[in-house]
Amino acid sequence: MMTPATSKDAHKEAPVAPVADGVVSAALSAAATQATELDSSDLTVLQAVLSQGEPMTASRLAKISGVHPVQLCVVLETLCELRLLRRLNTLVPSYTARR
Repeated sequence: MMTPATSKDAHKEAPVAPVADGVVSAALSAAATQATELDSSDLTVLQAVLSQGEPMTASRLAKISGVHPVQLCVVLETLCELRLLRRLNTLVPSYTARR
């Protein structure tokens, strides 16, 4: 029997899953061949987006990836320019991986 989530549980973020899924691994290897100049922050954010499997706001990405919010803006812009991420036209901008 399922119990409803408390408001305390609603704010917990899922940890970034290890890259074990074939889709995530394939996307990361495609990213590596597409842009060899990705740094560790770029790869961390890309892995976070891919592992969550749903659109994510910059705020949520900062919490999950551990990348500083100011640096995250640069990383997101870079990944969008490289066409690895897509910026969704939502009230609060969200990002998802291009597949």
